[in-house]
Amino acid sequence: MIALMELGISLTIVVVMIAVGALLMLIGLAVELITHPLRTLAFLVNKIAALGGGLGLIGTPFAWFVVEHDDKDWNLLFYGSICLLVGGIMVYGLTEWFLDRPTRAERRMMERQDLIDSTPEYANATPTPKPQCALKERADGTYTLAVRVPRNEATSQGRPHEI
Repeated sequence: MIALMELGISLTIVVVMIAVGALLMLIGLAVELITHPLRTLAFLVNKIAALGGGLGLIGTPFAWFVVEHDDKDWNLLFYGSICLLVGGIMVYGLTEWFLDRPTRAERRMMERQDLIDSTPEYANATPTPKPQCALKERADGTYTLAVRVPRNEATSQGRPHEI
């Protein structure tokens, strides 16, 4: 009797957690739908197309190997499954293309980055001088590493190199 009560309590907790997860998923979907409506709809259509393609992939061999070919519904089931499979693949590919292409904000950011990279003030044509290193011996017999960094005259005066 106690085991059945524990099982009932565990199942109740599982059902409540599933309900909370579904509620949070719906809230997240609503927020995404408000902020990015086209991408959210494409995401949903993508998942539905994947599910339809999977059902078509299951239904085609089922129709071929299980259902009698003389049955009047065989053509509808077999060719419908093939059409569902092909249509699901096509819609999935189209929505993946739409979801993978950059947004307008990302395209603007890439254009600005290209502009910044091509501007002479930001492009450094001459490499920075490499530091020179040497070991110096101290009076107590230990060594220290002495590093001399040469000054770049153009950048030390606050202006970049002229190209």
